[in-house]
Amino acid sequence: MKKVLFLLIGFFLQNSIAQIDTVWTKTHSFKSGTNGYSVKATKDGGFLVIGDIEISNDSNKILLLKTNERGDSLWSKVYGNENSQFWHFPELKFDLIENQDRSIVFTGAQYSEQNIKPYLVKLDSLGNLIWDKTYTMKGYANSITKITDTDYLFSGSYFNYDESEVGFICRINENGDTLWTRKFDFSISDILVSVNDSILAVGLTKILKLNKSGKIIWIQDYSELMESSNERRGFNSIVETSNYEFITTGIDFQFGVHSGFIFKITGKGDSLNFQNGFAGGHDIVWSDDNSIFIGNHFGLESGPNGEIYSVQNDTTFSFFLGTFVLLRSINKITETEFVITGSHEAEKNSLFISKVIHNPVTKTNLIKPNLVKSFNLFQNYPNPFNPTTTISYQLKTKSNVQLTIYDISGREVKTLVNKRQTAGQHSVDFDASGLSSGIYFYRLSTSSGFVQNRKMVVLK
Repeated sequence: MKKVLFLLIGFFLQNSIAQIDTVWTKTHSFKSGTNGYSVKATKDGGFLVIGDIEISNDSNKILLLKTNERGDSLWSKVYGNENSQFWHFPELKFDLIENQDRSIVFTGAQYSEQNIKPYLVKLDSLGNLIWDKTYTMKGYANSITKITDTDYLFSGSYFNYDESEVGFICRINENGDTLWTRKFDFSISDILVSVNDSILAVGLTKILKLNKSGKIIWIQDYSELMESSNERRGFNSIVETSNYEFITTGIDFQFGVHSGFIFKITGKGDSLNFQNGFAGGHDIVWSDDNSIFIGNHFGLESGPNGEIYSVQNDTTFSFFLGTFVLLRSINKITETEFVITGSHEAEKNSLFISKVIHNPVTKTNLIKPNLVKSFNLFQNYPNPFNPTTTISYQLKTKSNVQLTIYDISGREVKTLVNKRQTAGQHSVDFDASGLSSGIYFYRLSTSSGFVQNRKMVVLK
């Protein structure tokens, strides 16, 4: 059974660990199949969950659930007229926002007469319709945010004449009327408005930055960071940190398996850090204590209870038991409180909402040699890098150690370590000044029989 929910990623925070406690979990059951796609905290202390609900074998409608501060249902409503249904597939991400007056706007995709079109709805605080709009392009809307007190930005994907999927960002006024639309040659998964009023968007392997008028400031392609060329790889979500940098999450395909990653950039698009191999990649939240929470959209084969992963600054994993099955959205309530939603694979007619607390705990010492219980080769930092990076590893026992760099063809580039070393933590700097941009591998092998490989990227 697919179980994993979310990861707590803390490697950007020096010497930190975290405790995650569940405050409550509520399951809401309906008469037919349903999924929770996005959750937001509301101004009255409660929560809004948007999802879909199966009306018939070939028809789905949008479901909106309003709860109190304990996750108990206050009301739920289904949206969509008799002549339409709402198109959905696993990667589609419904989104919603609450305005200052407590009105609600959400995104979706309406399917009618063989046409798929972006669909937006505005409601009052009780879920009553104020307006709904179906936009002309063939495609779907999956992310929405406010750009001014009255205007919104929403993004998504549309289909070209040849049915190839590309992207758009649209600015609308408070009545849903279009002010401008910008189209791109790649689908858009998520958008945000930065504190300096610029717009950042992610999709597939690209990140772009626009001004408030929709003029492109820069577009960067980071495809060489990813393992595969699969068309479904790419960025899913982006957040801004407290120091005006940006962190994204997404998925890649490694040996036919979904692999989550996180990627940190500057406001100019320069690479700061790339880490992959996580069981996540759908949604991301930033906390002011420098912790990153990542939602796992796809799930992962795991134990019967599921796990919550915690990654420290050295990128080693620790595990915590969890109880959920498929997380689709995580959102911040306060700097230490978060709300999550998703679906129960075993209970097709229900969705869940849960409140969790994150309590960071500061470590006072680095890992001592006698506490190292395993051999491990850690991800280099920074990654991508130019021209230097640090490779760290730990040894369980005193061993003969060899640390070697290889290019993508398997040719040996350099041996960094070839000697006997004591148990404990070790690190070595690697200078790639004489190498061209590209993917490289490094291998740690010991006389005790331990061998581990990792990938790194030189980006010049």
